[in-house]
Amino acid sequence: MDKRENPTDELAGALDPATLVSVVRDLLVLHGHHDIRITDGPGDGGRDIHSLTTRGDKHLVQCKYHRDSSAACSSAEAGELPKAMIKLGYRHSLFVTNARMSPQAKREYLDDYPGFHLDYIEGEGLLRELLGDTLLSALWLDGEKISRNRFTLALEVIVRRHADDASLLPFRVCREDWALPSVLFLRERHPKCVFRVHEAVVAAEAFEPYRAPEPPTAEEPSHSPMWGTAFMCDGLESLDEVHSVSRDVALAVILAMSKSFQGFTVRVGRPEIVPLRGERKGARIRTEEFDPVSVVSTEASCGVEADWYSAHVSEHWSGDTDARVTEGPWIRLYAKDQDACLAAEIHSALTLRERTLQASVRDIQLTKWSQSVFCLSAPWRHWALSAVPPPNETAVITRLGRQMSGWFHKDLLGGPVPMRTADPELPHPFADRSEDAPRLQAIRRALENAQGVELIDPSEARYLLAANGHDPLPEIRRKTFHTGEVLSFLDEMPSPILPQSRRFTLTTAWRYGTELATVEEAAAWACHVAQPELATRCEVEDDEGYAVVNVSLFREEFRNRPTYVLVEEAYSWTRQFIAAVQEYLRGRAQLSTFEYWRKSHNVTLGVPFSGSDKPWMWGEEAPGVWVPIATGKNLPGPEQ
Repeated sequence: MDKRENPTDELAGALDPATLVSVVRDLLVLHGHHDIRITDGPGDGGRDIHSLTTRGDKHLVQCKYHRDSSAACSSAEAGELPKAMIKLGYRHSLFVTNARMSPQAKREYLDDYPGFHLDYIEGEGLLRELLGDTLLSALWLDGEKISRNRFTLALEVIVRRHADDASLLPFRVCREDWALPSVLFLRERHPKCVFRVHEAVVAAEAFEPYRAPEPPTAEEPSHSPMWGTAFMCDGLESLDEVHSVSRDVALAVILAMSKSFQGFTVRVGRPEIVPLRGERKGARIRTEEFDPVSVVSTEASCGVEADWYSAHVSEHWSGDTDARVTEGPWIRLYAKDQDACLAAEIHSALTLRERTLQASVRDIQLTKWSQSVFCLSAPWRHWALSAVPPPNETAVITRLGRQMSGWFHKDLLGGPVPMRTADPELPHPFADRSEDAPRLQAIRRALENAQGVELIDPSEARYLLAANGHDPLPEIRRKTFHTGEVLSFLDEMPSPILPQSRRFTLTTAWRYGTELATVEEAAAWACHVAQPELATRCEVEDDEGYAVVNVSLFREEFRNRPTYVLVEEAYSWTRQFIAAVQEYLRGRAQLSTFEYWRKSHNVTLGVPFSGSDKPWMWGEEAPGVWVPIATGKNLPGPEQ
C-alpha cells in the first residue's frame, strides 16, 4: 500500500510530541487566538497551550501524542483537561491527539462537564485542518514529510502625513539614512531574525480597510498598484510571532522617520507568507486571519491606532446604552454625575472596498434612472391625468417655473439594489426586475398624448434637479462613523485615520421656564468662562420644551492628542460649563439630559440593554397582535 493511502499513519509517523504542539500553535493563530504560551512537559498538570480567543476568553489546549496512531485515547487521558480547567478557572478548551478518541472517552468528555466549552480534534481531523488551509498545508505538508517549512515574512508599509494627508516614501523623503536604524531596531527586538527593506510596488487590498489620501497622490492613486516600502523577515519559528513583528516594523519606521517628520501614521499591510521549499516555494500567501496594523505618531504621543482613537479608557464617561441597531446614531458617551452626553465621531472617506461597491450600486441606479419616465408641466397640487398613475416624486424647477414629475423604475423605490446574476435560483429582491419595462412604456405613451405635458430625457431630468440644488444620485465619497461605531468597530474603520477627522460634540438638555434667548445667553457665557479655547461653536435649539445645547469641542491645536485624553479634557470642561450655566440661570432651567434623550430618542444613556426595561422580544398574542414578551432585564441568555 502507498504510504499516502493511509493519511493517519503518515501523520503519526511524521509527528513527534514537539511537532504536534507546534502544528496546533499555528492552527490556533489562524483561528484568531493570541497571547499563546506553551507549557508542555512533564508535570504540567495537563496544560499544553494557553491562549486567549478572539473574544478574550482564556483557552486551554492539551496535546496527547501516541506513537501508534491506531491507539485510542482513554477517558482518563481526555479527563485530564477538564480537571486542569477547573483548577485554573478556564471554561474553553481543545483536546488534540494524533491518534483517535474512544467513543466512551468522547461521550464522557463532552457530556460530563456542563457549563464548559469543550472541543476535540483527532488524527484524521488534524490532517484535514492542515489540508484544508492553504497556509498551513504550505508550511507543514509541502515538504517530504510533515515538518516545519521555513518561510519568509513579507510586510508592505505605507506612511501618511496628518497635516496634508500626503503619502511619505521613506527612501525618498528622509534626509538621512533611515533603513539601517530600522533594521537594527528590529534585530534587537527579534535577534533570531534577519531583516531586509526596500522600496516596492504594493497592493492597496493588503491594507483594507484602507483609506486613500484626499486628494489622491502619485504614490497612492487610491487603487492598486501603488508605491510603498517592503520589509522581509527570515527566521520566524511560528505564526504567532507575525503580529508582534508587524507592530515592531511600524515602530521601527516611526523611530527612524521621527527625526525628519512629526505627525504621521504608519500602516503595515496584511502579511504575506512565502514558503522557501516544497511545491509552493516562492508563492506569496496572504491570509485574512492576519489584520493590518496602524501606529499613530504625533508630537504628543505614539500608539496603536485602535488604542489611540479609542474612547473606552475613561473613568467618567460610560458608553453603555440600550440602543437597538436602528437607534445606533443616538449612542453617546454619558457622564452620569454631570447629566451630559458626548458624541465622539469620525468623518472619513470610504474604504477602497466600499468605494468599489458604492460605484457598482450607483452604476445600476443610473441605469434604472435612464429607464424611468420624466415630464415637465405647469405646477399642480392634485394629479389630474386619470390615464396615468400619480408620479412617485415631484419637484418644482424654480428657474423654469414648471413642475417635474417622475415615474421611477421599481428598483429605485427603496430596498436593496438588485444586481444581475447567472444564478436562476437566487430569489427576489436580488433578481433583475426587467419586467417593469411594460409599465413604464405604458406611462410614457399616455404622457405623449396628454396636453400641457412635455416628456424629457432622464439625463436632462437629473441635470435640472442638480441645477435646482439636489443631485438625486450623488457619488458617495465620505461617511460619518457615529459614537457607537467608534466604541465597537474601530478596527473596521478606513485607515489611516486622520486626527483632524474626529468630531466631539457635548450635548446638554434643559427644561426651562424662561425665554430660549436667556438659555442661549447662558450657554454663550459659560463657553467663555469654561476654557474658551476648547469650545469652537455653541448652538441652542428648542425641542418640545427642552433647550438642547450642542457645543463643538477642540480646536486644531488639540488634535495631536489621543481620543481618551481629549475625552477626559472634555469631562473637565463639562463640569465648568454646566456650573457656569446653572450660575447664570439661577434655577430658571433644570438640567434634564437623561430624561430628554430617553423621551426624544428612546435611548437610555448609561444603562446597558441587560439593565433596560425596553422590550427586546415580541410574541404573537393573537393573529396580527404582537406584544412584548421580554425586556433587556429578562432577555434569555445565549445558552437558553
